[in-house]
Amino acid sequence: MALLKSATNSPGVDLQEYRDELYYSQYQYRCRITIPHFRRAQYYAPDEFEQMVLGKSKKIIRIEQDERDILIHHLPSIKTVLQYRIDSKKNKSSKVRGEYDTISVFSNDLQSLHDNFDKLTDVCVDFTEAVTTGYSGVKTFANEPKHNYRIYFKSKRIPEDFKDGLKKILTTNTQLRPSPALKMWLYQKEDSQWYWNLRYLSSSYFIDYNDESYLSYLALMYDGMLGRKYKLQKRADIV
Repeated sequence: MALLKSATNSPGVDLQEYRDELYYSQYQYRCRITIPHFRRAQYYAPDEFEQMVLGKSKKIIRIEQDERDILIHHLPSIKTVLQYRIDSKKNKSSKVRGEYDTISVFSNDLQSLHDNFDKLTDVCVDFTEAVTTGYSGVKTFANEPKHNYRIYFKSKRIPEDFKDGLKKILTTNTQLRPSPALKMWLYQKEDSQWYWNLRYLSSSYFIDYNDESYLSYLALMYDGMLGRKYKLQKRADIV
């Protein structure tokens, strides 16, 4: 359920995705190329697929004529992507992953991605930057923790609608687990004698989660309110 944010301050990037780690723990950028019916070409070399779709090969590709026409129209783009995948296995400067009609290319060289794929003007191409702030560390426990990650809030005065919005998010996304203190703070009555305290977040409040894509969701909503984040692990010396 990764959520993406339109990039406004990163030249050459269409989207930014908040993550706990870089793509495959090493790549900062992802280029996605979506070509209609590309799944038909996924497992072939460029020239081999061209000969097949044009009916010039002994190998037969059984498809409807309208689908064949679309593939022929996009042949230059298809061949470019297929050739790039072959080359990437040799130079190992990027990682290529295909799924259905989309191929994703992961790299740390944004300019190289543009040089290779800006020419594909007849298909859908976008560039995403992974935004990470890194972990503050690893929190260890005697027992296996129930969740993989924990993110804390900052000590800040909250906007007027902050609590209602956060309660709605936690109700909708049950995989987000607020700390007991945060939950108590959220649902404490406004007429409490500690009313002043209800206007401020505490840096001790946190949310646990398992899926790293939830960081995207929280960052989109509360980027300036989020603080330290940790991996949660069982202590290695505990058997």
